[in-house]
Amino acid sequence: MVQINFNWFRWFAEQEAKKLDTTIKPIFHSAYKQLSDANVIAARDAREAAELAEPDRSKYLDWLAEEWREQRGALAAMTFALLWRAVKAHLKSIVNCLGCRFPLQSPLTGSELDKLVAEYRSRFGVRLEELPHFATVREIVLARNSSLHNEGQPSADYINQTEHRCLDEVGHLNLTPELLEGLVEELKQFTAALARACFKNTSAG
Repeated sequence: MVQINFNWFRWFAEQEAKKLDTTIKPIFHSAYKQLSDANVIAARDAREAAELAEPDRSKYLDWLAEEWREQRGALAAMTFALLWRAVKAHLKSIVNCLGCRFPLQSPLTGSELDKLVAEYRSRFGVRLEELPHFATVREIVLARNSSLHNEGQPSADYINQTEHRCLDEVGHLNLTPELLEGLVEELKQFTAALARACFKNTSAG
């Protein structure tokens, strides 16, 4: 069996964690703050506009609230896509580095995530679905799919296969800064566990 240095797996996982902290999180937080600040200013101006009749003011404030929710939904869709791209790239990079030494033992079918799960089991004997916070990975994938392909409404797969952590007050896919922080921490724990599992299985024997 080919011997793989654990430090490579650990270092690679650490680099992935840094990328999540230095790219996706700052992008989200910066955009969220700008959108939030703009919404607060617009709402304040509407409340202070003496020329607006109360029914018109109320309707405009309701419209602003809905616009803010939809803006957050659009930002969430982008963020889900970036998170899944980062995790997928990390998983595929390990396969690209080691795949020639650990050949595929069975054909791959299903969704992108299902194929990666099957590939890791076939090549390395690593069961991704048993690693800590794999459920977070799946929820991000299904949230991304729903956001991009179902106009932000949760798909049947999202409803049936996740804990519904990414739904907002009207049942659409969305993100808060606090939720993003938690998701990123869980993804970092997932990649760290992946490093340990890959080391164990590629160094066995």
